[in-house]
Amino acid sequence: MVNMWIEHVKKTRTLLPKGTMFKDVLKAAKKTWKKASSGTKKVVKKIAKKSRKVVKKAKTLKKKLIGGKKKKGKKSKTKKSKKGKKKGKKSKKSMKKRK
Repeated sequence: MVNMWIEHVKKTRTLLPKGTMFKDVLKAAKKTWKKASSGTKKVVKKIAKKSRKVVKKAKTLKKKLIGGKKKKGKKSKTKKSKKGKKKGKKSKKSMKKRK
């Protein structure tokens, strides 16, 4: 959904001469701005309410499919692996040095 105020400011900016400071553009836009009617607000609220319901349903279905909540607890401490060179494959540089 597009922010109506931003759209109004853009239109106002095109009407004013080039090089007008943004501060002045906002002042001019404020004078001609009319708030949305109550009918528009009702429609927006209705759509938002429906979308919340859909999200809630999706979350409950996800929980059912996965098998509920996972238990949260302290993670067990594991030993850290030793850092260093890995044994096994040799790099190309070391192979070239040997030849």
